[in-house]
Amino acid sequence: QLYVNPERSRTEEYVRKLEEAGVKALFVTVDAPQLGRREKDMRNKYTQQGSDVQGGDEDEGEVDRSQGATRAISSYIDPGLCWDDVPWLKSITKMKGLLKGIQGG
Repeated sequence: QLYVNPERSRTEEYVRKLEEAGVKALFVTVDAPQLGRREKDMRNKYTQQGSDVQGGDEDEGEVDRSQGATRAISSYIDPGLCWDDVPWLKSITKMKGLLKGIQGG
């Protein structure tokens, strides 16, 4: 499952790693430009380190964990993802792709 990062080079790097690992297809989540308010998650906070793709932000303290995992990871999801981005997605991989979360189009 892929959430497209606003910094597209990070998404491209991640997709390359997936291809190298032998992944056959991408499920691109397109229905979550802003993750919901998960109060239980906010109470529990988020203390774990993120993936290696986000390591630089972790080291620089740019990840706000004070409101839970949902808010911590929401900055890694591009809220502006749209139909115009489909050609770009196709251009960065040879994997098959499925857009997950489309209600109509």
